[in-house]
Amino acid sequence: MISIDCDSHCVPKGMISFLEKADGIDGYYKIVKQESEIAVTLPTGGVRPVFQGDYDFELRRAVLKDAQIDMQLLLCEQGYGGCPYVPYSTNVKLCQMYNDAVSEIQKSDSRFIGCAEVPPQNPNTAIAELKRAINDLGLKAVRTYGNWQGRNVEAEEWWPFFETVQELGIPIILHSNGYSGYPRPNPYLPLADRWEYMGQTSVLVGLTFEAMAMISGLILRGVLKQYPGLKFIILESGVSWAPFLAHRLDHAWYWTKRAKDSSSFMRKAERPRISTPPSEYMKKHFWFTLDDVKEVEAELLIREMGMGDRLLIQTDFPHIEGSLDMVRWINQMNISESDKERVLGKNAAELLKVN
Repeated sequence: MISIDCDSHCVPKGMISFLEKADGIDGYYKIVKQESEIAVTLPTGGVRPVFQGDYDFELRRAVLKDAQIDMQLLLCEQGYGGCPYVPYSTNVKLCQMYNDAVSEIQKSDSRFIGCAEVPPQNPNTAIAELKRAINDLGLKAVRTYGNWQGRNVEAEEWWPFFETVQELGIPIILHSNGYSGYPRPNPYLPLADRWEYMGQTSVLVGLTFEAMAMISGLILRGVLKQYPGLKFIILESGVSWAPFLAHRLDHAWYWTKRAKDSSSFMRKAERPRISTPPSEYMKKHFWFTLDDVKEVEAELLIREMGMGDRLLIQTDFPHIEGSLDMVRWINQMNISESDKERVLGKNAAELLKVN
């Protein structure tokens, strides 16, 4: 029974060495050292820490062994590439540098799976880098955030990007962006002003709100109708809310259709772009990671609602808000052995096309 961690972060040692020798990139990403800790300066004026687990792969291998995890998807540490607040030219360089580095890690150790980063400012550049990362470097997925530098993830100018992803047959990793070194919360995060005065911990709640918004936008805007082969993995947002969101989207969709048929005022509004209930798109196109061993509803979702084929595990290593007890937690659940096999790794192996 294979286990695959679908959300971990890294900054390859080669990137750190390059940034240190070059004194950053474009005036940013300069290495800042304080005692035994290091960080990099960001375009926002803040800094992003570099955790030991980001670059120390001997430590990572030991942690994986203790956590009983066989394989791990590597995502660029947030703030180092692909982020909407990083200037375009800098983003391009960082994404290329990261994709090259993580490809080498994937080639040297089959336990690690590379995920591509693309610059979010320009669809054509993102498409070019995506094709290079998948076709030339052999990476297995692509990560995006909830928006393209202020434009929603479902924005129509990015539809050619989705078309390319569908052609390549890889999943899109949707990872909301909370702080990533901002002195304040990411201003593109839904309700960012609220998370600011409620404290940093509240940003994790904002990630769930953004996950709901991303799913709703992709479905209702018609992206999944246009590109039926797309597959999305939702990270670091929990899953207990997914059935509720499916119900609310269906309710809103049915209500809108009835209202437009019965009200002259509503007839002027834009018609829904989909002819299938939103819940059907959720069942077909979205997978969710379990990120909290205290999410007691997860067992119910698997056993009673048949979501065993839609769930994955994540540790968020080396971030402290994650958990390294995922495998142990799943194994003690009161669910079937086949569901345990799927959640622990079979679902991820099928999505990422790894053995």
